[in-house]
Amino acid sequence: MTPYAQLPTHKPEEFLRTVGLSQEDFLHLNGKLVDYLDEQKALNPLTRRGRKEPLADTARYDSLHDREVSHV
Repeated sequence: MTPYAQLPTHKPEEFLRTVGLSQEDFLHLNGKLVDYLDEQKALNPLTRRGRKEPLADTARYDSLHDREVSHV
C-alpha cells in the first residue's frame, strides 16, 4: 500500500490508476471516513484498562486502615 504522501497528485491519470478513484472522490470518501471515526470515538470512548483511579485507591486504603484500627 502506498502512503498518501507518496501518491502522484500532480497527474490525475496516475492517481486514478494507483488508487482506483479520482482524487476528488478519494478526498470526499476520506472526509466522510474521518467524520464517521470521530463520531464513533465520541460514542464509544476507549476505556482506561489498567489505569488506577488515585482517589479510589486512597479511599480503599482508608477503609482498610479504619477496620484495622477498630479491631485493635
